[in-house]
Formats: sequence, structure tokens, C-alpha cells
Amino acid sequence: MENMLQPSQFDPNSLIATSRPPLVDFTDEALTQVLQRLESKKAKGIHFGLTGGGCAGFSYVFNYADGPNQESDIEIDFGKFKVWMDVMSEMYLAGTVISWKVEGLNEGFEFVNPAESSSCGCGISVSF
Repeated sequence: MENMLQPSQFDPNSLIATSRPPLVDFTDEALTQVLQRLESKKAKGIHFGLTGGGCAGFSYVFNYADGPNQESDIEIDFGKFKVWMDVMSEMYLAGTVISWKVEGLNEGFEFVNPAESSSCGCGISVSF
């Protein structure tokens, strides 16, 4: 017991600040697009996750919603909206940046995920 830190010995200046990168993040343009779509759909947030399927093994899930699918879903608060993610997807989606991509006449959200090892030529399914 004598080696325990006593309140009088605690020095808050000795703490080292650490920061954990956000679980998922959005580019500025993607944020603008999300906010516009949430307003038009009258939704409160997005379900973001993975589902099994596709030729590479997994497909992204990105749906507008008013709340989590399950009580255990992880909630990420972006101020004006929330993102809900199931706990099984967390380990695969950590560090993902959601961007807005315009290519010719096509436009949509793109998921830049550092954990992806490959993706299918169709652009729908990914593997880890």
C-alpha cells in the first residue's frame, strides 16, 4: 500500500495527451452530401457496417435511419447527425474515411478503408 500514488503526489502536468483517430470520418464534401440527404429523407443518421456477400466476401452497408438497429450498436455523434455501427463491423471499419466521388455522370459515397485487402471489379464487395 505504501507505493500507491497519493492525491498530493499527482501532477496533472505529467500526463501525456493521446488521441485516438475517429472510428470513421467524412471528407468535407461527403459531410455536405450526407447532411443534404438526411434533411431530404428526414432521417437522424446512418447505419454503416458490413454484410457478408459478394464475390470478395463482404459488402458495405450505408443506410439512412432514425436510430440504431440493435442496443449494442456503436453510436458516433457528428453533431448534426449520428452514425450507428454494429460491433462486428467495428474491427473492419476502424479508420474508414467516407468521401464523395463524382465520375462522369455517376456520383456517390466512396469508402476509403485502410483495412481492405482487395475489392471486386464490380466495386461492390471487398475483402479484409
